[in-house]
Amino acid sequence: MNRIKKIKAQAAVEFYTFLAMFLILLAVTMSILLSLAATESKRYDTYSVDETAARFADIIHAVYVSGNGFNGTFDVPTDVDGAEYDVYFVNGTVVVTTYNYDRNLTSSRPLVTKNITNPSGATAWFGYNSSEMGGDINVVNKNSTIIVSK
Repeated sequence: MNRIKKIKAQAAVEFYTFLAMFLILLAVTMSILLSLAATESKRYDTYSVDETAARFADIIHAVYVSGNGFNGTFDVPTDVDGAEYDVYFVNGTVVVTTYNYDRNLTSSRPLVTKNITNPSGATAWFGYNSSEMGGDINVVNKNSTIIVSK
């Protein structure tokens, strides 16, 4: 009878030892996965800003290629991952900056032309906030000069 109790006790100790090892392995695995998820979330925010800048560059390229007299309104994002953003047109480059959570994210894309102005004729530097644009932007090609307005 004593031998059976010893075998049962040993089986219980082995079971709980294996269970503890499994739980430790699970805790380590979960901490690694959570760390990767936080890193991937930050990358996703960066990708979203890059995609928004590329979208504006594509709009300018489409209007430029369409030729003189093209006049169009394009849909643009109202926010980037829940945060407002600013878009600037500077010397043949589009720059998108968002103030997302605890950091600023910026992305830029080169444009096909440097002849980009706003309706008042500013060519060196001008920009708009996403709340000003309200989800769309007007773009006109006038003699190969691209006029961008909100």
